[in-house]
Amino acid sequence: MEGVRFGELPYLEETVIAWACSYSPQEKVLAVGLDGGGLALYDTSTWKKIRSLSGHSGALRCLGFSLDGQRLVSGSDDKTVRVWDCSSGDLLATMRGLEDYVAMVTFSPCGKYVASGSEDSVVRMWDSMTGEALFVLEDHTDAVNSVKFTPDGHWLAACGDDGTIRFWDVKTGAPRNVWELGHGHVLCMAFSPDGQQVVTGHLDGNLRFWDTVSRLPGPVLRGHTDLAMSISFSADGQRIASAGYDSTIRLWDASACTPISMYSTSRPPGHYSGVMSVAYLPTGESILSGSLDKTPIFVHEFSPDLQQTAYGCKEMIRLQNFRTGVVNLVLEGHTKMVQRLSHSPCGQWIASADEDRSIRLWDLHNG
Repeated sequence: MEGVRFGELPYLEETVIAWACSYSPQEKVLAVGLDGGGLALYDTSTWKKIRSLSGHSGALRCLGFSLDGQRLVSGSDDKTVRVWDCSSGDLLATMRGLEDYVAMVTFSPCGKYVASGSEDSVVRMWDSMTGEALFVLEDHTDAVNSVKFTPDGHWLAACGDDGTIRFWDVKTGAPRNVWELGHGHVLCMAFSPDGQQVVTGHLDGNLRFWDTVSRLPGPVLRGHTDLAMSISFSADGQRIASAGYDSTIRLWDASACTPISMYSTSRPPGHYSGVMSVAYLPTGESILSGSLDKTPIFVHEFSPDLQQTAYGCKEMIRLQNFRTGVVNLVLEGHTKMVQRLSHSPCGQWIASADEDRSIRLWDLHNG
């Protein structure tokens, strides 16, 4: 994993709370869901807004791209799910009939289906092209916290406050398996890319591995001191990132089931409240994090030894110990906001680029 960057994304052209964001699989577009129901698309190469989509009438809570990046699904407080064409901005389908606000949405791997979950404990599956409701799944007995399709696309899974993971057949909607985990509320979950494991997050802050074939419990990852709110696998399945209400982001070795690094986001310039979401970008070289504190979404990229982060702070670059948060080095010279950083594989050099496209190369041994 080459390079490291920890930094704030450039400020976007929005004046209201951003409730949700999602990168396209190709990382070319960032979608942002806004408080009034607005939906903005940004070009990630320039950070300029390329499209504003209107249709929702309530806060836009959740977003998800199709695997090919051509379509975007959104869920809102207005109790609708909508599918959009990313190129034209056209509204392709509107899903109605929900009884509570939409807490989560996701495309199936094949792109034919969209699933949604709500606080009313109901999971729904829709035809992504027509908006037709295919299945209304009312098996959960408490709020649904996460909805995922398995990587092979054969099953729809959901976890919730009733302490279960439930699986349904995508083609028939028939319930297939119910996992009674026995550890209270299941706040989040993530499937490994090969579909062989699922990792769940819980009230006690622990992450738990489960074998998807045998259903047997695996290792427990302990580190978070408060709720485990979000989990994400890297694309190669070798690493896991987790976010906690304890204001930390933690990295884990998925094979050895051991901690790699921990970053306390309560130290500037990070989040100063619980971290609610974390997601690996498709390349696997960086992660996004979002918090209740309304600070911008942060991008974190890691040094070759996973011990250090670098981030742009206006015209300066700061090198920070990933574990302690201590700033070890400040690099000054740019006259515009620093927007891009990358370490050399050996860790000795860092390249930086700013708003006016000025590029500088720094020797980290002497600054």
